Amino acid sequence: MLDGLQSWVDERHTAEVDETQERLTTGIIIPNVDIIERQLVKIRDLVDKRFEVMLRKDAESGEDRELVPGVYDLRRYPIGCCHLISDQVFKVLKSAIGRSEAPCMTVLNEFKEEGGILKPAWGIKQSRGRSVFQNIIQAGGYVLDPASDTASFGEKKVTHGRLEDFGFEDINSYEQYLDVVEPYWVVKVYPNIYFPDLAPLYPFFYTRANGTLHFDDLSRSLVAMNVLSGGAEAEKMIFESRIKDRRLPEEYLEMIAEEEADCFSVDFCREGASREQLAESFDTFRHFLSIGKIDEDMLFGANDEVQYFNEMGFRR
Repeated sequence: MLDGLQSWVDERHTAEVDETQERLTTGIIIPNVDIIERQLVKIRDLVDKRFEVMLRKDAESGEDRELVPGVYDLRRYPIGCCHLISDQVFKVLKSAIGRSEAPCMTVLNEFKEEGGILKPAWGIKQSRGRSVFQNIIQAGGYVLDPASDTASFGEKKVTHGRLEDFGFEDINSYEQYLDVVEPYWVVKVYPNIYFPDLAPLYPFFYTRANGTLHFDDLSRSLVAMNVLSGGAEAEKMIFESRIKDRRLPEEYLEMIAEEEADCFSVDFCREGASREQLAESFDTFRHFLSIGKIDEDMLFGANDEVQYFNEMGFRR
């Protein structure tokens, strides 16, 4: 069933900073933050070297690929690579804590043994006056950002600070996500009124700067957040958001229609489903959710449909 969905949300949200976390942050993390920073810089340098090897191999392959604004591409490293970098740094930290006698690992081991929370998180951060997606490491009431240079060239690799002062926030709604994804990924978002059966889980498409059309397949934490809301987050995108009246350009609809009969197992409404049809899809989704007919396998099944759509490479 869906008992594990809240953990999908929690794994990328910051944890509550209670009295214990505040005490451990003040007593252990902050007095040793210089030691922690030096170790993070060393780990980050190691991660950079690994990606440099990958970049050299990529260059030697001679493959000619289009460089698309807003699309992850190692050739821009470290720009747009915050998830890769932060997760790699956290993986090294996690494996070394309790095993290594390095001063940083000793500090973090003490912190964790006393009940301190050390976990990755993904959300929104302010960078040079704009909102960007960012992956960080939470240490109690403190933020460790080992990928601080992934939104703008020239920034420090590693930054840190109090959680409440760091300018980082969890993503708690699709509206928040939408406000960042368009300018940061250089995309234009459209409501999914064309595949009503998928709308409760995948409520929008986007077009990239190079003209390719994609379903936004979202992170599993965002999918889980929407499912736990009974589809309310997706419903707001379809019926209430600032993009609700946008319509896909006709060229894309023609391309989809040409492939629809042979390629998709869900109905395609070229003219856009009516409000009544869309509302019925959400009601059906909630009904199946209420009787336990939606499970993780079904969520991944819908994701397979979306991935297949994206692989079709619709482009004008």
